[in-house]
Amino acid sequence: MKTISNFRTEIKRAEYEPEEKEKLLHYMSRREFLFAASSAKITDFITGKRILDRPRLIYRDDSFEWESEEVYLLEQYDLALSEEFIQHVIKKSSI
Repeated sequence: MKTISNFRTEIKRAEYEPEEKEKLLHYMSRREFLFAASSAKITDFITGKRILDRPRLIYRDDSFEWESEEVYLLEQYDLALSEEFIQHVIKKSSI
């Protein structure tokens, strides 16, 4: 499985068009991609705070794996995702 960002070692921000960001968030949060869940809470890697209302989840589709932290960081801070993943989502969303 490929990863979609390097958020644990380096957080880069990107500029997304609102429609593109919404498409990414929708795709990344789809329950059919839920692979594993934990009672642990996610961490905001910008502030270092625990986010108590969000459990740690791992998602997978046919090519990529991502974590709920990445969904949160995209939503809150426009986390830069790999271009390969962005193109993958665009392709899958147009099918």
